[in-house]
Formats: sequence, C-alpha cells, structure tokens
Amino acid sequence: IDSTLMLDHLHPNLPGQYRMARAFCQALEKTGLLPDSAAVKDAPFPEFSKTRFGITALDEELAKIRLQVLLRNWPFKDNLENPWRLDYQPQNRLQELALAEWQQKIGWDTAHMQLAAFYQQTKRAQRAAQEYRALIIGMPYAVAPYLRLGLTYLHLEQVDAAYAVFEKSLAVQTTAVAYKWLGAIEVQKGKLPQGIEHLQRALAERPADAEILYNLAVGYARSGQFDRARSAAETLLRLQPNHAGAQAMLRELASAAGSQRVR
Repeated sequence: IDSTLMLDHLHPNLPGQYRMARAFCQALEKTGLLPDSAAVKDAPFPEFSKTRFGITALDEELAKIRLQVLLRNWPFKDNLENPWRLDYQPQNRLQELALAEWQQKIGWDTAHMQLAAFYQQTKRAQRAAQEYRALIIGMPYAVAPYLRLGLTYLHLEQVDAAYAVFEKSLAVQTTAVAYKWLGAIEVQKGKLPQGIEHLQRALAERPADAEILYNLAVGYARSGQFDRARSAAETLLRLQPNHAGAQAMLRELASAAGSQRVR
C-alpha cells in the first residue's frame, strides 16, 4: 500500500476506496448474499467513476491543497513553527477557485459553478458540462445546474442529451426554460401536440420571448392551425419587426391561403 491507494497515513484515495469496496463485495459474493446479476468484476478503478461520483479536476486540486497542509503536520513533520502555512501559488483559474474554496471564501457549489462559467467563456463546453453534471450529483434538488447543462448540450448539438436533462429538471422545478427547449425539440422532431403544449406553458411565463413565439408558430403551422400560426408570427413581428423567420412564415401562410381561394 502506497500513495497510489492512500491520501495519507489513514485515508484511502478514490482507487483505494474502490478496492476496499470491491473486496467487501467479493466477500459478500462468496457467501451467496449477492444475486447473480450483481457479480463483482475483478477490474481496476474505472476513471469514469469520477463522473459518477460527481468528482472533477477541481475537487482533486482541492484535495492536493488539503494534503499539502496535512503533510506539514504531525506525524509527518515535527517542530514546525507554522504548520498550517500553505505554499501554494495558483497558476490558473481552476487553482484559484480551489484555493478560494479551501480558504472558505466560496462554497463547493459556487466554485464548480464559476469554473463551469469560465469554461464556457473560454469555449470549453465539454468541461463546463462536467462541472454541471457534478453539481447535479451533489445538489440534485437545485434546478439551475440542470438548465445550464441542458443549454450546454444544445451548444454542443447533443439534442437528445439536452432533452433528457430538461425533462429531468421538471421533477425538480418547472421552468419556462425547460418548457421552451422541450417544446422546440419536440416540434423539430414532429411531436407537435406535446411540443405545442410545452411552448404554450413557456409562453405563459415569457410572453415576449421571440424563440418561443417562433417555434410555437412553426408548431401551429405544421399541425394545420394556420390562424394560430399567423397570430403567433404577427405577435413576434410586433416585438421584432425585422424577424426574418416570422416574415417568411406570414408570406407562406398568405401564399397557402391564396392557393386555397384559387381552388
């Protein structure tokens, strides 16, 4: 047993915890207390488990800071004048946030949220998504990380993943953001009744949202509700007179109506 499995003289690190848990489950398996479906695989610590536990590089950096302080103290060192002094100079935004969390200037959730925002500002959406997933695991009853993760997935063009996250968010709290994007995705996929219902709920909370109005107009038009489509497009143009999508829709609706009169 060495530093590959231990944080210090007492506490196992993640791979160490994994090996302990695996040995415990294997002992249970030998006694016949586990069902066959729960067979324990004799495999090394999987890196993906960090994601499952909501652990990111920020948490690992914070652990390094705590270890640096711990290892300056007894029983590792004797006769230090200032055993709690920290020799740590942050070199990047992640390290700045880890230090601020260790100093208790910000909380765990704020550190992860600020790091996610930094990743988005620096166009590293995948890393931002990792932080939001960690926040969801650590704070499953806070809706904001769900919504931000869903929007990040949309940015990454992972539409199905975004849909799943927005749908889960409704069990935590209903929001116009979730209804808006669920409705937009459903209309895009041809699930018109469900999409229109979600967009209507979103519009009730955000009556001046251009994206909601446009997607609702599209949903109405595709479902044959042309008067409602026209009304939604006209409302959108009153808010944004130069909205190209709404202008094109009104022209198409007018053309369709003219063709019907000719017939």
